[in-house]
Amino acid sequence: MNLITENKRDNLTLPGKEWQREIYSDPGLRGKVIAIRDDRIVHVGKNYEDTISGMRHDKGHYSLFRVPVNIHSVRILPFKVRSFRKHLWIPTVPVTFCLEDSEGRTQEMLVDSGADISLVNHDFGRILGFERSPGEVMLEAGGIGGAVQYLLRKFAIEIENFRFENIFAWLQDDRIDEMIIGRETVFDLFDIEFRQAEEEVIFRQTEETGNQNSGATLRA
Repeated sequence: MNLITENKRDNLTLPGKEWQREIYSDPGLRGKVIAIRDDRIVHVGKNYEDTISGMRHDKGHYSLFRVPVNIHSVRILPFKVRSFRKHLWIPTVPVTFCLEDSEGRTQEMLVDSGADISLVNHDFGRILGFERSPGEVMLEAGGIGGAVQYLLRKFAIEIENFRFENIFAWLQDDRIDEMIIGRETVFDLFDIEFRQAEEEVIFRQTEETGNQNSGATLRA
């Protein structure tokens, strides 16, 4: 269980994880891409390329996260309203995108049971090598505040040491920060439990995942 820290001035409960406390407390991190190891920020860059380049000589494993510019807002893609939350915790899970020429690229992703499919923001999709094919038709999803254009992509990912292919909506608006794990495929492979008070997202493998790591539990 992580420690809970109270912000008495704002009457808010800050997250127990150090990197999440820092992104809420330091305005200078908004819009930046951070590298995370052992729940701590180990590098800050202006974009994905900058952060990955800054970590190129580091042999340890780390996760990436792009800090939303409007981090204190309730995020209803693509519409944002002033936050009324008292407990500033982001339920994320480290997801490794499997690349052929490396060990992969790990990204902290919001776990959202309200999202039909998973989302990858435009910049990170470019890091993965996503490109729009000539003549490929943009898809559009309606939402509160407007429509979002996207392209569908399938990519191999790893959660809890279990590798599988997942479908992603690659967002085409580079102003959107969202990186989301939605229900399609993932929620069939794992039973997922949210424990806000303990700041935990627990992934338990289902029968769909087979016998690999049977009974294993991931606490994100």
